[in-house]
Amino acid sequence: MRRFREWVPALAVMVQPWALAGQQVGDESFRFDNPRPSFEAGRGPTVCIDEGHFNFHTAEGRYKSFADLLRSDGYVVEPYAEPFTVEALQACGVLVVANPLSAENAEDWSYPHPSAFSRPEMQALMAWVRGGGRFLLFADHAPIAGAARDLAAVFGVLMTDAYVDGGPGPDVFRTTDGGLGDHPILRGRGASSERVDSVMTFTGQALQITEGWEPLIVFGPEAVARISSDQTFREGDPWPGFPVGGWIHGAARKWDEGRVVFLGEAAMCSAQVSGPERRPMGMNAPRANQNPQFCLNVVRWLTAVIAPQKAVPRQARVLRVRGTVPGRCHHQVRASPPPRPFWPRPAIRRLSPRRPPRRQGQGPPDSARRSDLRRTSPSRRRRWTAEDPLPLPILQIAEETSGRTGGGPQ
Repeated sequence: MRRFREWVPALAVMVQPWALAGQQVGDESFRFDNPRPSFEAGRGPTVCIDEGHFNFHTAEGRYKSFADLLRSDGYVVEPYAEPFTVEALQACGVLVVANPLSAENAEDWSYPHPSAFSRPEMQALMAWVRGGGRFLLFADHAPIAGAARDLAAVFGVLMTDAYVDGGPGPDVFRTTDGGLGDHPILRGRGASSERVDSVMTFTGQALQITEGWEPLIVFGPEAVARISSDQTFREGDPWPGFPVGGWIHGAARKWDEGRVVFLGEAAMCSAQVSGPERRPMGMNAPRANQNPQFCLNVVRWLTAVIAPQKAVPRQARVLRVRGTVPGRCHHQVRASPPPRPFWPRPAIRRLSPRRPPRRQGQGPPDSARRSDLRRTSPSRRRRWTAEDPLPLPILQIAEETSGRTGGGPQ
């Protein structure tokens, strides 16, 4: 709670868009060393960064560092200002929408927070994704979460139109404390330098995901969502909140032929300086040293540069092979062979391991005759018939069992 008291005054300024716009500017000095570009310069897929929905981040504005990061990997980055239609989106290999706003909230962030997208745009975007499109959505705290809430619901994600405080200290999510999931985006292309073990975010929102989504970033148990009193016309009042521990901060999924990634905070993939002190915020922050790799891995996974996990081989089983030492077994793991076709066995053969109960006055005259029957090869084994008086109990059991389904072991 002490951290929240220190955190509220800064957010009180952030709720006014003109104040926030004047405080946050791009850091033109940011550079990222990319030793293994995915494509030759200008030969990669086209990444369209949306500018048609009063976006707070644009390719030549606060997201210029993100655009330059993608260009260093060979991608072609272009601004996109048209309404979403299936035909227009065909020019995009990846569509990036970062912090959209409705026209009503472009200059006033108070409630209500209507959708930034029309119904035809949402229908076109869903059809484009299902046909193979790749979609990356950054949706920050209120009112941006409210502007993207309907679009997210179409894709099976519920957004929290509030401000989320991840707990004491900076919002740094690590693999060691369960803040990061297990996904190819976090593993990269296999090199240890591309593996992401920590991601830093800067006051975003929390998500609830449905079946099919895989978590990338997860809030810890102390996370709290706060509703801005300034946006609800109660300036100066405490910000009411509710716990969101265990909720999602970022997730990914495949959708038919397409792929989608939703992230609940946008500054993580920017490089900005904030306030008169020019505090770094984004990929240039001291504790966000792995943010550039994470943002690059997101786009690489969307464009299938990061290959999916290899299929697990056939289910292995443990075979016990008797060793040379009596009483001990060696364990070997081998792939299970394909299932053998089932062939019904003759009833007389399934009885061969058994010995029928001996009755008074019946059965073979001596044990030698029975042992001779067992030791004789199948091709030369004597076939008993009804004329033979001695093995009648065996024949009766064989007749009874031959009527069972399949004729094999039950």
